[in-house]
Amino acid sequence: MFAHISAWKQFVVVVFLLLVAFFLSSTLFYVIASMRGVSQTFSSDINWLRFLQAFQSLMVFVLVPIVAGRMFSFNIKSYYIFRKPTAAQILWVIVLMSSLIPLINISLQLNKLVVFPESMQSLYTWMLQLEQQATDVLQFFFSDTSVLGLVFSLFIIAVIPAIGEELVFRGLLQKILTQWTKNAHIGIWISAFLFSFIHFQFFGFLPRMLLGAFFGYLFLWSGNLLIPMVAHFVNNAIGVTMYWLYYKNSIDINIDTIGVEEHSMILTIFSIIFVGLLFYFSPFRTKNPVA
Repeated sequence: MFAHISAWKQFVVVVFLLLVAFFLSSTLFYVIASMRGVSQTFSSDINWLRFLQAFQSLMVFVLVPIVAGRMFSFNIKSYYIFRKPTAAQILWVIVLMSSLIPLINISLQLNKLVVFPESMQSLYTWMLQLEQQATDVLQFFFSDTSVLGLVFSLFIIAVIPAIGEELVFRGLLQKILTQWTKNAHIGIWISAFLFSFIHFQFFGFLPRMLLGAFFGYLFLWSGNLLIPMVAHFVNNAIGVTMYWLYYKNSIDINIDTIGVEEHSMILTIFSIIFVGLLFYFSPFRTKNPVA
């Protein structure tokens, strides 16, 4: 019954569904936790923290696009545009995301150069607290250096976000915003901005927004939502695996320092050239605008 409403009304519906799902998932979890007598801080129970992250992500980023897809179309598969990617496309995405690591880290360093005036110190403090909370959660996950711990982390941090966040931000919001503005580039960049904003990690806002835009253009060029899903998964999975190995003391390389350490200029230049060549030989030779 919502298939023929205007794009801006669809946008309002999606935002409303996301807020409702977030509220309900948080409420349900705290009710369950209270019934089981679990501390609401969950600071000492990694399994409850995993359950919270997975449960909330599935409710907000998987259930909402399923419901919205049913509301806006009778065929979810065609609405979200799923096609089986080729082996060449998957390989290209894996190599590209690996090559982008130095450039992502450079954008992170640029983000950190932002200076807040004295009048905005309270805002800066609040953002710093959010960043620390996110860091604490990740460190808690990676404190489990078992193979099973890695599997759990990959599922929660790589699999669910790759599927759910791409369904919401590229499959839903980018499509709706493109129809609303009648401009694919505006749709991509607004959805990328929202993608970065919703994480509430403002000291990594720039690299996350650039990644969101890149995923958006992958969707535009390929006409296949599975391609940005694969790219999103590869990006997160590389980070999770590298952090896990680092916390396990199996490697002494912190992924956040690749490309930004001293004497890394050659690596950065090589990364730029290699990424350029990958784009030149992209398997997405034909653009498929996604309206």
